[in-house]
Amino acid sequence: MSVSALIVSVFLFTCFLTSVDSTDSTEKTVKPGEDVLLHCQGPRDDTIIMLRWSKPDLKSKLYVFYFKDNRSYEKYQHPSFHGRVELRDPEMKNGDASVILKNVNINDAGRYKCYVGKTGSPPELISNITLKVESVITYLTLIPHTCFYSAGNTGGHREEGGDKKGGETDQQEDSTKELNSWKQLSAST
Repeated sequence: MSVSALIVSVFLFTCFLTSVDSTDSTEKTVKPGEDVLLHCQGPRDDTIIMLRWSKPDLKSKLYVFYFKDNRSYEKYQHPSFHGRVELRDPEMKNGDASVILKNVNINDAGRYKCYVGKTGSPPELISNITLKVESVITYLTLIPHTCFYSAGNTGGHREEGGDKKGGETDQQEDSTKELNSWKQLSAST
């Protein structure tokens, strides 16, 4: 077999494998607090009897969303998703098995898989979504508050006829008395 024939064979085989894989793989990026649509298109011409959305990195047997026999089951749902996941179309018309994940948080980041079961066949992986949640960085700038204390009034200087020591005010004397009183109280206990 020539090199060119081998290349053509590998190319055709790769194309065949790609066309056989019907799983929808996408990546979505959202911010915390937003809602996100996790898309899953089941069979348009058949009734969906079972739907499960899983998140493999949960390391739990519980699901993101579980639907069977025309109703969702919260008891099979991981607690972190309670009240935050709903079908986009509750009737799943035309095979729409997409769900809306509400109020996304940083812990929701990861891979999500949608499995759809139709009459007479086992559940099939339909959608594989990687959800990225942007981290919110808040910058806090602290500006130190500097207190300036003016030590005196011009009327208190001896040079100007005042009776106080240069720069000392009544406020300084009161502060010094309070400090001395506190020291005496601390020493006596």
